[in-house]
Amino acid sequence: MHLFKIVTARDDITIGFTDGDIQALDNGRRLPPLDTVVERVAGAGAMTCWQYAPGRGPDDAMALVAVRRVGLFAHQIVRIEPAKAEMKVYPPPA
Repeated sequence: MHLFKIVTARDDITIGFTDGDIQALDNGRRLPPLDTVVERVAGAGAMTCWQYAPGRGPDDAMALVAVRRVGLFAHQIVRIEPAKAEMKVYPPPA
């Protein structure tokens, strides 16, 4: 999983992408994941993704889990930075 912190003037959220998501967004260019996400948001102006937050994983242990799909709009984003998880991260539901 690739996690990113999205910072806006109002708040910040954590989003996540699987390796497959990053490859699909990258279109075969093999950019680093952060560059791929930044270029996609900037180029398209908006995109949807999974928001991640602490919750219970399938094993009932605390983990970062996908909580909902959110839309990102380039004009509202101040910064996108890589995020690290202190707990296990589960991929979004299929």
